[in-house]
Amino acid sequence: AGFRQGGSPTAWQVETGGYGGGLTWTRNNDRARANYNWARWYPELEAGRYEVYAYVPEQRATTAQARYWISHYDGYTLRKVNQGTNNGRWVSLGTYRFRAGSGSYVSLADVTYEPYLSSEIAFDTVKWVPR
Repeated sequence: AGFRQGGSPTAWQVETGGYGGGLTWTRNNDRARANYNWARWYPELEAGRYEVYAYVPEQRATTAQARYWISHYDGYTLRKVNQGTNNGRWVSLGTYRFRAGSGSYVSLADVTYEPYLSSEIAFDTVKWVPR
Protein backbone atom coordinates (compact mmCIF):
# COMPACT_ATOMS: atom_id res chain seq x y z
CA ALA A 1 0.00 0.00 0.00
CA GLY A 2 1.21 3.50 -0.79
CA PHE A 3 3.87 2.36 -3.32
CA ARG A 4 3.95 4.14 -6.68
CA GLN A 5 6.48 3.95 -9.49
CA GLY A 6 7.14 5.66 -12.79
CA GLY A 7 9.58 5.89 -15.65
CA SER A 8 10.32 3.39 -18.39
CA PRO A 9 8.06 0.34 -17.91
CA THR A 10 10.46 -1.90 -19.84
CA ALA A 11 13.34 -1.13 -17.44
CA TRP A 12 11.51 -2.30 -14.30
CA GLN A 13 12.11 -5.88 -13.19
CA VAL A 14 10.16 -7.82 -10.54
CA GLU A 15 11.32 -11.01 -8.87
CA THR A 16 10.93 -13.07 -5.72
CA GLY A 17 13.06 -12.25 -2.71
CA GLY A 18 13.32 -9.17 -0.56
CA TYR A 19 11.15 -8.39 2.44
CA GLY A 20 7.82 -10.18 2.18
CA GLY A 21 8.83 -12.25 -0.83
CA GLY A 22 8.99 -9.75 -3.69
CA LEU A 23 11.13 -6.88 -4.92
CA THR A 24 11.36 -4.46 -7.80
CA TRP A 25 14.69 -3.42 -9.32
CA THR A 26 16.28 -1.65 -12.26
CA ARG A 27 19.73 -0.71 -13.54
CA ASN A 28 21.17 2.70 -12.75
CA ASN A 29 21.38 5.94 -14.71
CA ASP A 30 24.49 8.12 -14.56
CA ARG A 31 22.35 11.29 -14.58
CA ALA A 32 18.71 12.34 -14.77
CA ARG A 33 17.79 11.16 -18.26
CA ALA A 34 14.39 11.32 -19.92
CA ASN A 35 12.05 8.66 -18.50
CA TYR A 36 14.34 7.69 -15.61
CA ASN A 37 12.82 5.23 -13.12
CA TRP A 38 11.57 6.34 -9.72
CA ALA A 39 9.43 5.06 -6.86
CA ARG A 40 7.70 6.62 -3.87
CA TRP A 41 6.32 5.17 -0.68
CA TYR A 42 3.41 7.15 0.83
CA PRO A 43 2.53 6.22 4.42
CA GLU A 44 -0.70 6.99 6.24
CA LEU A 45 0.61 8.55 9.47
CA GLU A 46 -0.55 10.24 12.62
CA ALA A 47 1.33 13.48 13.32
CA GLY A 48 4.58 12.92 15.20
CA ARG A 49 8.23 11.88 15.04
CA TYR A 50 9.15 8.73 13.13
CA GLU A 51 12.36 6.96 12.30
CA VAL A 52 12.31 5.91 8.65
CA TYR A 53 13.88 2.63 7.52
CA ALA A 54 14.47 1.19 4.06
CA TYR A 55 14.92 -2.54 3.60
CA VAL A 56 17.82 -3.51 1.32
CA PRO A 57 17.31 -7.03 -0.07
CA GLU A 58 20.08 -9.57 -0.46
CA GLN A 59 19.81 -9.58 -4.25
CA ARG A 60 19.67 -6.90 -6.97
CA ALA A 61 21.09 -4.22 -4.65
CA THR A 62 24.61 -3.39 -5.84
CA THR A 63 24.62 0.41 -6.08
CA ALA A 64 26.86 2.34 -3.70
CA GLN A 65 24.83 5.51 -4.30
CA ALA A 66 21.12 4.85 -3.67
CA ARG A 67 19.69 8.34 -3.11
CA TYR A 68 16.65 8.28 -0.81
CA TRP A 69 14.73 11.56 -0.49
CA ILE A 70 12.57 11.88 2.61
CA SER A 71 9.69 14.38 2.45
CA HIS A 72 8.77 15.41 6.01
CA TYR A 73 7.30 18.26 8.07
CA ASP A 74 10.50 20.34 7.96
CA GLY A 75 11.31 19.87 4.25
CA TYR A 76 13.31 17.32 2.29
CA THR A 77 16.35 15.33 3.34
CA LEU A 78 18.68 13.32 1.08
CA ARG A 79 20.21 10.16 2.50
CA LYS A 80 22.67 8.15 0.43
CA VAL A 81 22.78 4.42 1.11
CA ASN A 82 25.33 1.91 -0.11
CA GLN A 83 22.95 -0.92 -0.95
CA GLY A 84 25.85 -3.21 -1.86
CA THR A 85 27.19 -3.24 1.70
CA ASN A 86 23.79 -3.32 3.43
CA ASN A 87 22.25 -6.42 1.84
CA GLY A 88 19.60 -8.18 3.89
CA ARG A 89 19.05 -5.46 6.48
CA TRP A 90 16.96 -2.48 7.47
CA VAL A 91 18.85 0.82 7.08
CA SER A 92 17.82 3.89 9.06
CA LEU A 93 17.23 6.98 6.93
CA GLY A 94 16.90 9.17 10.05
CA THR A 95 14.22 10.47 12.40
CA TYR A 96 11.90 13.29 11.30
CA ARG A 97 8.66 15.06 12.18
CA PHE A 98 5.68 14.22 9.98
CA ARG A 99 2.21 15.70 9.52
CA ALA A 100 -0.88 13.54 9.79
CA GLY A 101 -2.14 11.93 6.60
CA SER A 102 -0.47 10.62 3.46
CA GLY A 103 1.26 13.74 2.11
CA SER A 104 4.78 12.71 3.14
CA TYR A 105 6.86 10.15 1.29
CA VAL A 106 10.21 8.50 0.68
CA SER A 107 11.47 8.62 -2.89
CA LEU A 108 14.16 6.60 -4.65
CA ALA A 109 15.25 6.87 -8.29
CA ASP A 110 17.68 5.01 -10.54
CA VAL A 111 19.84 8.14 -10.86
CA THR A 112 23.01 7.23 -8.92
CA TYR A 113 25.70 9.20 -10.85
CA GLU A 114 27.70 5.97 -11.17
CA PRO A 115 28.74 4.88 -14.70
CA TYR A 116 25.67 4.22 -16.88
CA LEU A 117 24.04 0.79 -16.27
CA SER A 118 26.90 -0.33 -13.99
CA SER A 119 24.82 -1.18 -10.92
CA GLU A 120 21.40 -2.37 -9.81
CA ILE A 121 19.00 -0.50 -7.50
CA ALA A 122 16.52 -2.47 -5.41
CA PHE A 123 13.17 -0.90 -4.51
CA ASP A 124 11.77 -2.93 -1.64
CA THR A 125 10.01 -1.87 1.57
CA VAL A 126 10.06 1.33 3.66
CA LYS A 127 8.70 1.60 7.21
CA TRP A 128 8.01 4.45 9.65
CA VAL A 129 8.58 3.68 13.36
CA PRO A 130 7.14 6.13 15.98
CA ARG A 131 9.80 7.75 18.17
